[in-house]
This record gives sequence, C-alpha cells and structure tokens, in this order.
Amino acid sequence: MEKRFLEWIVKKKHILFFTAITGITLLMRWSMKDLMSGDMMHALLPWYEKIKNLGGLKALSQQIGDYNIFYQTLIAILTYIPVEPHIGYKIISVVFDYLLAIAGAFFVTRARNGKIFGFLFNLVYCVVLCVPTVMINSAAWGQCDAIYVSMVLIALCFLWGGVNYKAAFIFLGLGFVFKLQTIFILPFIVLLYLYRKNFSAQLFLIPAFILWLSGIPAYLMGRSLFTTFQIYFLQTGKYHKMYLNYPSFWVLFGDVYDILKDPAIFLTAALCGLGIYVVLSGYKKISTEIQYLNTGTWFVWTVVLFLPAMHERYSYMLDVLLTLLCFLKPEYLIFCVGENFISTITYKNFLFGGNIINLEILAAFNILLYIGYSYFILRNETQLKKTLRF
Repeated sequence: MEKRFLEWIVKKKHILFFTAITGITLLMRWSMKDLMSGDMMHALLPWYEKIKNLGGLKALSQQIGDYNIFYQTLIAILTYIPVEPHIGYKIISVVFDYLLAIAGAFFVTRARNGKIFGFLFNLVYCVVLCVPTVMINSAAWGQCDAIYVSMVLIALCFLWGGVNYKAAFIFLGLGFVFKLQTIFILPFIVLLYLYRKNFSAQLFLIPAFILWLSGIPAYLMGRSLFTTFQIYFLQTGKYHKMYLNYPSFWVLFGDVYDILKDPAIFLTAALCGLGIYVVLSGYKKISTEIQYLNTGTWFVWTVVLFLPAMHERYSYMLDVLLTLLCFLKPEYLIFCVGENFISTITYKNFLFGGNIINLEILAAFNILLYIGYSYFILRNETQLKKTLRF
C-alpha cells in the first residue's frame, strides 16, 4: 500500500504541487488579513460604511469614493454578505491574485511549448503568487491591482499570434472597468495595430463600450449615462503632484507640478512614439514571444517612469511582466530583481513607515535600470547594430 501511495504521489506530482502551492500561498495571505492600511482605514472602509448606510445597491445613485461604478457595485454587494468588510475587500483582490498567476503561467507555458499544469506552469504560478508586491497589494493593502493586471495578461495572451482580437479587447475593457491604469499597456496595443495591420481600429471602441456597460447599475439608479467616463476624467486631475511615493524620473527634478506636468506628458508621448517608430522602421522586432513581451514591458516601464502623479502601486503591471520575462530568458533576472526591489521598498515605506533608502536614490536606480533594459532589448537587433554600429 505504501509503495502504491508513493507511486501515486509521483504520478500526480504536478497537480499535487499546484494544490499545495495554492494552499500555502492562501495561508500566507490569510496571515495578513487583519493588517489595516491607511487606504483601508481612511478610504475603503468609510466608502463601505457610507454605501451600507445608504442602502447597499441604492447607494449607486451617487458617487462614493473615486473608483469607478463596477468596483462601487462590488462594494455594495459586499454590504449584503456577513463578512468583515476589510476581509471582504481582500478576498475579492486575492481571488484575482490566482487568476493573475494562472494567466501568467499560461502565457509562459504556451511560449515555451510546455504543458499546462506541468513543471514550468506550476513554477511560474508559484513565483507570481510569491512576488512581494503581488502578495502585499491584495492581502496586506487590500488594493485591487491584481484585477486589472490579470485582465491585461489575458488580453496579451489573446493578442499574441492574433488568437482572438475581439476577446483581447473585451478583456482590456474589463481591466479598464476596474482601473484607469489599464491604459499603461495602450501604447503597445497601438504599436501592434500599426505593426500587424490585421485588425480594425474599431476594436478600440470595445473597451469604451464595456466601460459604459459597467455603469448600468448606476444608470438604473438615475446617474448620468456618461458617469463612468466622467469619473476617470476627474481622476486624471485629482493629484497635483509630479510623483506620489513612486521613484519616477521626476523625483530628481522636484515636485513642481504646474511647471513640469505638461512637459512630462509630452516627454512620455514622445518616448512612446519613438518606441513605435523604432519598431515600425524595422530596428526592433516583435516576432517572437520574448520580443513581444519585452517590447510591451518597455512601453509600460516608460509610461510609469515618465508620467506625472505616479503612485507606488502603479508599477504593479511592470513587476509582473518582468517576472514573466525571466522564465523566457534568465538574463532578464537582474532587471526583474532590481525593479521588484524598488517596488517592494516603496510599498514598505508607504505601509509600514520608515525610509531605508532615499527616494532620490531609488529614482536614480530606477532610471539606470530602465536605460540598461532599453539597451538590453535592442543590443541583439541586427539592423540596429548595422545602423548605429554598436
């Protein structure tokens, strides 16, 4: 019987490992369930109480908090469930941690021609779940960045190889429903549209339509039919700071928002335009899974590093994409570890206090990593070597 049992364990090792990692990482997250962040105490819980006092779903007749309608609807539904509100918030986000990990594992496994629930799949699944910012964001902070980034990853899976463009834009729309930061991947999607020339620009209307559909519960309560769009327009003008705890390029210049805001936006647009131009000119290819993912990652890093008013959580998508790149090519490990180190330190500073490393030093390190990464993804491009004589 013992021999048969051991043989069964060896035979089922992949699914047993998957199950064990799921259970262990759930316990890790559960251990942080009672940690109360400033956002939880001063924003999320007051929103919950106000929505509950106004009658749950009836509260959708007015804007409470600064998140969009669909997340407000989830909070309203949460008021009917007998669970501590801070735990309810975290459960919602933690569920998407696992969807995020599965989506990332699926992309890498398909790129490496591996087996679903095989060794590589389980390894990626495990590592993504254990990335410090992924774990802390949902389980400790109670934030929802895993939701929109998981939608972006699924969209990238559909976009690679042109599997299903409509499905890709539907998932982009679902990400957009939760967080405006989904637009960080938009420059890369525009590049794919120009580079591949095999899907219509009309598909870009799908995310906007899904965003509008997400407001139906509020429309039924008498809200404006443009509410979902108005919320995001208001968000873009809410924070009049060049940086908010994230060590962006602008930390080195100071928080002079009125003077530097427009130049920052134009610089970001110019750099993204330069990236698109380099690819369209044939100096950077996106024909392999690695080239596809490293190019998308470069655009996300560019946007987060150079746009004004970036929070520490806005590098979440970048953390995950760099982690996935390591499984496609180990040489990306230095960029992954460096950038995740920066993100983890900024999370620590915000959530637990203290300031081990000066923000200016982190910003300088971040910029150097970005420059090194840009060189790294271009250095093997033959056509570029011939032109610039690297």
